This record gives sequence, structure tokens and C-alpha cells, in this order.
Amino acid sequence: MMLTFLGSIKSDDPDNVYEYIGMVLNNMALEGLIEERKLDMFNLPYYAPTAEEVRMLIDEAGLFSINKLETFTVDWDVGCPGGNGMKLESRAKFVADTMRAVAEPLLTSEFGEAIMEELFLRFKDMVTGLLATKKMKYFNIVVSMTRK
Repeated sequence: MMLTFLGSIKSDDPDNVYEYIGMVLNNMALEGLIEERKLDMFNLPYYAPTAEEVRMLIDEAGLFSINKLETFTVDWDVGCPGGNGMKLESRAKFVADTMRAVAEPLLTSEFGEAIMEELFLRFKDMVTGLLATKKMKYFNIVVSMTRK
């Protein structure tokens, strides 16, 4: 069996893309654009494990032998038409649009359709600032296992 999924370099990695969406939601709640109560009750059950955590869990379960466990990174703006030659704002919009495609259904069900444009516009602005100062990367884990 082969699995590929998002992970993290350390278990409290602040550069997780969902952390930044959470920051935008928090700012919108502070400004009264979304209800603080809704934000407090919102739960996105997402955890990005480290490679060591994955290895430990598989070993503890005892059901599989790990053939290979590797990690790799991918730029947040990978696949952006024009690549790094594009303007910073265009790359940030690509990242925001990609995350919107993934996260909007969950966010809409909790916060409503009315705030989605503003939420992802603010997220794009945040990503623009991030990409201007450092290379933002998704951390991925690939594990190949065989049932014991």
C-alpha cells in the first residue's frame, strides 16, 4: 500500500496553510464580519503529522511493515501558469483560488456564502505578503507499506 499526504516538519508547524486561513477568520471575527461564537464552535479536524509520528503510529499498530518512508516539499504556488515568472499577486491569487476550491464547502457550511469573497481576498493578500518574504511549501509524506 502506498499513501501520500500532507505532513509537517514539526508538530506545531506555523506555516501550515490552514493556520493562515484560521488567522484570516480570526481577524474577521474581531472585526465583527463573522460571529465569534461560530468561529469558536468551528472545528476543522485536520492534523499534519511529522514523518516520525507516522513511523511511530505504523510501528505501534503492528499491522504493516514500512518499506519506505520519504518526505518532499512542493511550493504553495506549484502548477501556477507562468510559474515563478508571474507577478507575486498572480501567484498569491493562484494559491488562494486553489485553497478556495478545497476549503470553501466546509467554510460555507459554517460561516455562509456571504463572506467567502472577502475571506479569500484577505487570504490572497496574506499569501502575497508571505510569498514576498519566503518560499512557502507544502510538506508531504509518502509511505510504502506491506501488510504483515
